[in-house]
Amino acid sequence: MARGWIRSRLSIISRSAPSRLGAGAPGSSPRLIPKKGTSWGNWWVSISVSSSLRLRLRSSTCGAQGSSASRTPTLLQSTTACLRTKRFAFSRQPSAPKSGSLTFREFVGIVRPGYRWYRHCEVLADVLQRVADGDLQRVAIFEPPRHGKSEEVSRLFTAYYLHRHPGRWVGINSYAAELAYTLSRAARDNYLQAGGEIRRDAAAVRHWQTPAGGGMWAAGVGGPITGKGFHLGIIDDPVKNAEDAASEAIREKQKEWYRSTFSTREEPGGAVILIQTRWHEDDLAGFVLAQEADEEPERWHIVCLPAIAEEETPQFPESCSVEPDWRQPGEPLCPERYPIERLQKLSRRLGSYFWTALFQQRPSLQEGNLFKAAWFAGRYRSLTDVVEVWVTWDTALKEAESNDQSAYVAWAQKASGEVCILDARRGHWSTPDLEQFLCQQADWLIKVYGRAFRGVYIEDKVSGTTLIRYIRRNRPDLAVIPVPAEADKVARAQGVTPICEAGRILLPDATIYPETRGWVEDLLYVLAVFPKGRWKDLVDAFVYGCMRVMGTIGGRKSRRGKRGGYA
Repeated sequence: MARGWIRSRLSIISRSAPSRLGAGAPGSSPRLIPKKGTSWGNWWVSISVSSSLRLRLRSSTCGAQGSSASRTPTLLQSTTACLRTKRFAFSRQPSAPKSGSLTFREFVGIVRPGYRWYRHCEVLADVLQRVADGDLQRVAIFEPPRHGKSEEVSRLFTAYYLHRHPGRWVGINSYAAELAYTLSRAARDNYLQAGGEIRRDAAAVRHWQTPAGGGMWAAGVGGPITGKGFHLGIIDDPVKNAEDAASEAIREKQKEWYRSTFSTREEPGGAVILIQTRWHEDDLAGFVLAQEADEEPERWHIVCLPAIAEEETPQFPESCSVEPDWRQPGEPLCPERYPIERLQKLSRRLGSYFWTALFQQRPSLQEGNLFKAAWFAGRYRSLTDVVEVWVTWDTALKEAESNDQSAYVAWAQKASGEVCILDARRGHWSTPDLEQFLCQQADWLIKVYGRAFRGVYIEDKVSGTTLIRYIRRNRPDLAVIPVPAEADKVARAQGVTPICEAGRILLPDATIYPETRGWVEDLLYVLAVFPKGRWKDLVDAFVYGCMRVMGTIGGRKSRRGKRGGYA
C-alpha cells in the first residue's frame, strides 16, 4: 500500500513537472533526465507528503550520464532505491529562505508570526544576533522566572543559529536531560518550520543532524557528553530548585562538570550562553564570574534584568561588559504580563531571600558575618509577667517602591529578664498610612499590656524626624523617643551581638503562635545575610531594640542592665 501511494504521488509530480521528465515510450514510467555533466547522485527529488511537510529524496544511483534510455533509471526506480537506503531528509517548507539572508527577528517572524516582542525580548534579540554574527562568544543572561528566556534562546535562537550555520553543532544542557530533550524538540520543529533539513537516520531529539554535517545534541548538566562538540553551547537553567542550590556538593559537581566536561567540548571560535535565575551566590553563574579574576578572563557579556529595576545594580568584574537597563528604578521588567502589583504580591509571598535571588538577581550568602541563626534558637511559649513593652522603627527616606523600606520590631521584656519579640515587619507605607499604622499599633499594645508600654523609638532622620513631630503634635499621650542616626550600621550591629549570642532574644514558638511563622523566617533571613543583604532596615530596627535592652538608648537601662549584665 505504501509503495502504491508513493507511486501515485510520483505520478502527480511527473505530470506537474514536464520540464524535468523525459517522454519515454508510450505507457512507460517517466524518466528523469539529468542536466548535462550532472551525476545522478547530486539530484534531489521532492515528494509532497502534506501541505506542510515534504520528503526530499536523493538518488542512490551515481554516474549514469549516458544518453541511452536503457541506462537512465526511471523516477520510480530512483526514489524506490532512496527509500530502501533511507537517504532522505525532512523539511517543512518547499523553499527555504537563504540561510544568511535573515536576521534573528525575521526568522522568528517566519516560524512564530504571533510572537510578542516585549521590550526585554527585543534587547535580548539584539544580543543574540551579535552571537550569531560572531561578535560575542560569552553571554550570561540573568532574568526572573517565566519571562521567556528559554523560549527565545533555547527554542528559537538555536534554530536560527543552525538555519544560518547548518554545518555547525549546537549543544543544549539543562538541569535534567528530559528538559534538554524538550528544548531540543522545540528547536528542531522551529528549524524545520523555517525550511531546514535534517537527516532521516539522525533525527532523535537527543541528537539530530543536518545534511550539511551540523546539528544539535541535548544532555543534562552533570551528565556525559563524551564524543560531542559544539560551536554554540547553551546551559539553560542548570539549577533545579532551592534544595539543589543550597547543596554544596551539587554546586561543586556542576562546577567540575563545567570545567572538565562542558568546556572541553567547545570548538575553536565557539560561543557559550548561560541562562539562569540566580539561586545562590556560589551557583554556576557565580563561579564563572569569579573566574574572570584569572589572568585570562573570558570577558562575559552580562544581560542582568531584575523583575523590578533598582538604583543599586549588581556589580560585575571589570572584564565583563553589561547590557544597559533602560528602565527607571521601580519599573517592572514586563508590565504587560507582570505589573508592579503582582510582583509586590510575589515578593511578600516568597520572602526576602528567594525574591532578591530569583527575581532581582541579587543572591546573598545565607550566613552572614555578624548574626548566627543558632543565637536565636530560643522560643517563648507564653507572654506572662511582661513588665515592659516598646516598639523600634527605622523609616525609609522615600515612599517609592525602589527605595529602602520602613521596618519595625515590637518587643516585650519579662520580669525574669527574657526579651521576647512580639512582631517584626518591613514594607512600604505612604506617610499618612505610616502615621496611622504607628498610632494604631501603639494603641493596641497599650490595650493589651497597659502601663507596661514604654513608647515608640524612631530613628531621627529625614522621614523619621517628620514622624516624630507628627506624633508629638497629634498624639501627645504617646511616648516617642528619638534615636540618634549613626552612619555606620555594621559597627552599631556589632555592638549588640553579645546579647544575641547569649541567647537573650527569644522568638515565638510557631506551634503556639502559628501566625508568626512568616515574619520570624523573614527576620532570621535578614539577620543571617547582614551586612551582605540588601534589606538592612529591619536589621536597624532590631538593633535599636537590642540597644534599649542594653541601656544604650532611651535614657534608662533595662532590668538586666541595672544588674550589671550587658549595659
